[in-house]
Amino acid sequence: MAARIVVTCGTGVGTSKAVANKLSHLLHERGFDVEVIPTDEADLTEKLEGACAYVPMVEPSHKIDVPVVIGYPFLVGTDEDQALDELISIVKDANK
Repeated sequence: MAARIVVTCGTGVGTSKAVANKLSHLLHERGFDVEVIPTDEADLTEKLEGACAYVPMVEPSHKIDVPVVIGYPFLVGTDEDQALDELISIVKDANK
């Protein structure tokens, strides 16, 4: 079963889709079975159900019950490897 990752930005239209596509590509090329779902803040609670990770563009303002990896590095490329390593570790744990 694919590990589910939820990506959000403010509106769920541009940034979250771009980052979700990038994450899907990066993880699939490394052999991970993932489903990366872009969404907006309004639908976040519903989309997080069953997710192994949450990738918001900025630090969440409230507590989230799944591991969080800030998505900004995937948008700008700064510290991307570190954020990707963190996300891979979470996906590996979810697939155990």
